[in-house]
Parts: sequence; structure tokens; C-alpha cells
Amino acid sequence: MSDLETEHSLEWFANYQQVLYQLHTHLKAVDRLPHPDQGATLRALFQEGKKVIQGQAGRSFGKTELVCYLTWRFALTNPGTETYIICPEIKQAKKIYWYPNRIQNYGPRMFVAEEWESKLQLIFKNGSHIILDGCENYDGLRGIKPKLVIYDEFQHHTKFFDEEVMQPNLSFGDVALIVFGTPPKRDCYYVEFRNTVLEKIAQGNSRYAYFELPTEANPRVDKAWLAEKKADLFAKGKQNIWYREYEGKLLFDTESAIFPMFDKTRHCKPREWIEKRLERDKSKLQYLCVFDPGTATCFAVRFYAINPYTSEMYLLDEIYETRREYARAIDVWNRANEIKERWNDDLSAWTNIYDEAALWFANEVLGEYPDMDGALLPTHKQRKSALTGEDGRPGESIIMSMMLPKGAEQLFFVNDECEKFVWEIENYVKDELGRYPKTNDHLCDTLFYAVLDGGYTVRSQSDPQEEEETQRKSMRAETIQQAQERQRAERNWDSDDDLFYDDAQEAIWQ
Repeated sequence: MSDLETEHSLEWFANYQQVLYQLHTHLKAVDRLPHPDQGATLRALFQEGKKVIQGQAGRSFGKTELVCYLTWRFALTNPGTETYIICPEIKQAKKIYWYPNRIQNYGPRMFVAEEWESKLQLIFKNGSHIILDGCENYDGLRGIKPKLVIYDEFQHHTKFFDEEVMQPNLSFGDVALIVFGTPPKRDCYYVEFRNTVLEKIAQGNSRYAYFELPTEANPRVDKAWLAEKKADLFAKGKQNIWYREYEGKLLFDTESAIFPMFDKTRHCKPREWIEKRLERDKSKLQYLCVFDPGTATCFAVRFYAINPYTSEMYLLDEIYETRREYARAIDVWNRANEIKERWNDDLSAWTNIYDEAALWFANEVLGEYPDMDGALLPTHKQRKSALTGEDGRPGESIIMSMMLPKGAEQLFFVNDECEKFVWEIENYVKDELGRYPKTNDHLCDTLFYAVLDGGYTVRSQSDPQEEEETQRKSMRAETIQQAQERQRAERNWDSDDDLFYDDAQEAIWQ
């Protein structure tokens, strides 16, 4: 063990120039020094003292390496501080930074005291920490005292997390926030945040900085491959993809958006407006509570009211639980019942639908409440997957038709308090291969379930006989009593299946 690695060398670690020398010597030896076009971000933080820095990056610019450098250098040269890297979901933080050992082994190990995989923390001998987390962990990140926070893949972050969870944390002391992301395909909170940064800079506020970071700036990128990719995209008329994904330009792309007709200025309404609307049609409404159970990532629940005579659908409320300790089936069920009662206190009027892959959820609920009010019915994804055509998921065309205006009429209304749903649907886009999202889609899934398994139909103006037929088709094949009797008989499902049902069948829709 060298002198540098002994406990007696801790004072040496506090020497700024010595620490930088050791860090840069190590990075040069492994060919991981920051490239010149990453220098603007480094100067903004370490030399110019900027406190809000946004980098709009093209793919493969070297963003992840830059984040590793920023966090290591900051931790080593600011003893006793906490630095956070926040991804949209904690599993992304694990996949990008922790499992490949990118953050743990980025710099010289002689500076590292220990690492906690269970808490995704890297602890240095000078008392500094680098901590990985996901923005779905909003309760766990309230009240932290960071000195540096980095948002990664910011295009998928939520307004709620930034404004209500993290911004109050940044008010304590001299804290810096760095935001990295590829430009989004649709208007979302990323755009609002970016506009604020640009406005501050235009007003002469020296605390803010903004950079566009194109892919070609990375000297390690194959320039011939990049030129060929550009030619291919332009030949296909997909210039927007090139400018957005490789030049870091903000250009919206409705081609990849699954529901481009969703417009929050038109579809989102205040709670009071929806309550008055429901009171007007109270005798006609059908109520649905749709569960998308999960314990590993998110347990999502959505509450719907449908008028079968007019085809109007109202998204009333939501549960988006990411804390595992609060994601027990019974706990979520009880919370859901409390929300149902705020909209219609007759629980027997509610039809409850759950993802068929989560039999453990139904088993636990029926075991606790064998005489529960209302039906608890599974989806039929596997059976209806045969309906999938070239246009995508079963029910997609119905949802599109529901969202489109019908002359002066509108069929789709969202309580504007449902921020998580709005965030999901604004970012519900296909990737370059035309594949549907695998993450951040829990509440969107409940919309598909509500349409397919709640008997929803988009009707045109018709005579009373057609209205009667529409209502008949919208009714469930099973009565509440039949559903309860069948489920009580099936309560002895194999509990070993529970290990499989949580996440394994997400691929059904892919």
C-alpha cells in the first residue's frame, strides 16, 4: 500500500491540485479524459460558478462519461458533500452507472472508502458521497442536502419531481443543478424548463448556462458511420430525427408519438369542472377502477367514469406508487376505495379491472375481502393480442378516435391534477425501431385496459335503438355476482406464480 492510500494521507486528499493531478493521470492512462467539447460544461461549473446548467445532447456525445467526471471531480475537491445523479427511474441509474461499474471505477480507487450497492452510494475517504436514484422516489428524496445534483435523461423527468421535490432541496446553501438530456419528441416539462433557462440567460442572469452538444463533437464517434446515418435519414425524409437525436436540436416529431392528438390545453379540465359534468349525467355513468399492479417499479391505479350514451370518458384520479413499502395489494386497494368514495360513494357501482398478469393482487384482495363491493375482473390481454395489427396495440385506434374532436364535441377529459398521466402520455412515443415504450407507461396501460375491458365504444350520433345497442355492448359479460363467485372458487391459485406475474408478462404488448 502506498503512502497515498494510508489514513495518514487524508490531508493530502484535500489538496486541490494534487487531487486533480491524480484524477487526470488516471483518466489519461485509461483514455477517459473529457474531450474538448465537454469543456464548456466543466468551465461553467468549476470556473464560472454557474448554478443551473442545461446540456442538450445528441446521442453518443459522451454524456455519461461527462457525468462521471463531473461527480468524481466535485466529490474529490469538495470534502464532505453529497452529489446526486437522478435518472427517470432508479433501474435506469443501476443499468447506466452501477451495474457496469462505470461510476465506482471511473477514477483512482485509492480515493474510495467503500461502496454500498444496496443504497447505490459511492463513499470517498474525504467524506463525500455520490448517490444514484430515480425521480420516482420522490418521498425518499425530500429533505436531502446535496451540493450538486445532476438530472440524466431529463426529457423523461416529471415537473412534479423537479418543482415540488428537488427545487426546495436546492434552496439550502450553495447548490448546483446540471441537467442533461436528448431533446424530447413532444412538448413536455423539459421544454418548459429549457425555456426558463434561456429566458434567464437572455435577461443577463449569470447563474444560468445552456449548451447544445452534438454527437459529432465526440472524437471517439465513427464519423463515416455518422455521415452515412445522416444521408440515410435525409433520404427517408426523417431530417427531424437527425437534428434532434444527433445534433441536439429541439424539433418535435409527431410521427413517433403514439397519441399526437392529445392536447393538455384542450383535454385537461379542473376537478370542479369535471365534478359538475358528472353530476349532470350521474344516472348514466359507469365507473371503472383499473389496477396495474407492480412491486418492483410502480403500482398504478386509474379511476374512470364513462357515459355509454355519449361515449364521453373522464379520467378522474390516479395512484402512482413507487415506494415498495406502500405497494402492498391491500394497502393500495384501501387507498383506491377512499378515492372511489370521493367520486361515487356507492362502491358496488364500481367495476374493478386488474392486469391479468398480476393474479397475486386479486388473490390477496379477495382473501382479505371475500364479500367486497363491486366486481374484480382480469384483463384479457393475451386473448385480445390477436387483434393487434400493423397500427399497434389493441384499442389504440379507439383511443385515438376518442381523443380527436367530434365537430364541436369532445369525448375525452382528464382531471388536471393527474400530472403523472399527462407526463406519461406526452412521452408515450415509439423508438427508432417502432417499438412501444417499456417504461413510464403504467397509467397509459390502464387507459388501454379501460377501453378494451371496460366495454368502451366510440359512437356516432344515432337513433335510440343504436343507443340501446351501444349500452348493451358496453356491459360486462359477467355480472358482479358471477365474477365474485368465480373468483372465490379460484382463490387457491398457485402462490409460486406470484414471482412471475409482477414483470415477466410486460412483453405481451411489445
